[in-house]
Amino acid sequence: MTSVIELQQKSAELRHAALRFQASANTLRSIVGSVTHIADDLALLGYESPAATQWLTHYRSEHGWMNGWADTLLQFAQRLNEAADQIDSTITELEHPAPQHAAPAVAPSAAPAAGAAATPLPAQHALHVSNHAGDPFEPLESVYAKLKSIALSKIHNAMLPGAGEYFSVFNRNRLEQYMIDQQMLDAKQAGLANLMAQRTSAEQSLHILMEHSASDPSPALIKLVHDSEAQLQALDDRVKGASWDIIQLRTEAKNLHQRLELLRPAPDANVQLIRSMESAQSPDWLKNSTFDCVRYIVSKVAVPPAIARDAYLWNDQTALLHEYGIKVGSIPMPGAVLVMERTHPYADPVHGHLMYVEKVENGDVWITDNMHPKPVKLSALTDQTSGPNMEYLYLPWQTHA
Repeated sequence: MTSVIELQQKSAELRHAALRFQASANTLRSIVGSVTHIADDLALLGYESPAATQWLTHYRSEHGWMNGWADTLLQFAQRLNEAADQIDSTITELEHPAPQHAAPAVAPSAAPAAGAAATPLPAQHALHVSNHAGDPFEPLESVYAKLKSIALSKIHNAMLPGAGEYFSVFNRNRLEQYMIDQQMLDAKQAGLANLMAQRTSAEQSLHILMEHSASDPSPALIKLVHDSEAQLQALDDRVKGASWDIIQLRTEAKNLHQRLELLRPAPDANVQLIRSMESAQSPDWLKNSTFDCVRYIVSKVAVPPAIARDAYLWNDQTALLHEYGIKVGSIPMPGAVLVMERTHPYADPVHGHLMYVEKVENGDVWITDNMHPKPVKLSALTDQTSGPNMEYLYLPWQTHA
């Protein structure tokens, strides 16, 4: 016989699969939207060629049914959630069955006489007691739908880039991931509330069983006590696991939000100028007129010429270049430029030093510079891997959240 715990697990797996389909649909819409944006930009720039004209014609006729793929994924996700709803209904029926020998309904006027003793409930009918009217648990999807509606509204208002804002294609995908993480967090929190309600009901049932087994220690009743204890322990384990998942997901979402905000240009930035840097290179005259670590960075990354001063001045120069939307901070991210002050023990005491962040893995920052063309751990070069003597520059067109 299928247990309640097994059904609960399958319901949770179906809802998780539905979230994955929703995430895929959102990613697909984002990609189609990005390509549409490129097509619009090409048209505004007046770029013309036989191949480009043919591609634009085909794309404008096809992107509609590409969005249809996303609609299909969302419909399938809805079907999975509906299947999970049916499983949740079955769980409710299993946990709160109608008594097999229920007494006939009593008319409202037939109230028991004052002082009359209440009829004790037979032990075999005292397994499931609830203080709730109607269904004891609101189905998870119902709770999730309410929370999702509130959360998505808040996220869209706080995070989605407006017409005058900028995120690179990669960081738009990271923004989508943040929104999915928020939806998943809301779903897990609703699931935890559902588990806690189930645990309360199971604990009430166990107490009633233990009271009856004290006066009627029959083998069948004792077995029910042991089964209820096992069920309560299983629920405790699931509550503990769900709580840990929520803590991890909340931390990941918070960190991603913080990184995305560092890559969101300020309102006074020039979005068209920033977008033009995506496919640009630093001018040759800048490469030829700089030296050492500065030459390495301007040769590797497109940078505004006005920023290319002595290495230790780069973070100060960003304050004069608001139109490029470059922010500074202490969080290492791939594609960021690390600026070391002259007081940093690894930097040149006259000019400072620059490094390029290649990747960040398990807390380790891997960099390249003019002396290390292949990635090397920052911690292998210096013990001072953080602090006031160093800052990261976040180039919106280059840095990855």
